[in-house]
Amino acid sequence: MWFYVPPDKPVKLGDIVVIRMGHESTKKDPGKVYVLIEVREKNDAPDSRCPWDPPDDKLWRRVLYCDWMPAEGWTLKTGAYKTWLKRASDATVQ
Repeated sequence: MWFYVPPDKPVKLGDIVVIRMGHESTKKDPGKVYVLIEVREKNDAPDSRCPWDPPDDKLWRRVLYCDWMPAEGWTLKTGAYKTWLKRASDATVQ
């Protein structure tokens, strides 16, 4: 997945980030770019709160789970592609 990283957001490869989902353009809509909203955890955090499920790093279909997700309103989307999603609040929609 590609997304825009604003210049004021210090992010490095492997960091756990929150992005605002975008969408492709249509004839009536110019579309929206995927944008980094915030860095939630640095890649080298010693007290990581975001394990992968399953933890086997040889698997390419894993789901990231952070222990703060349920309390913040994140829900697990199941089906062909599992992922955690959260509806954007008015404060994060730009």
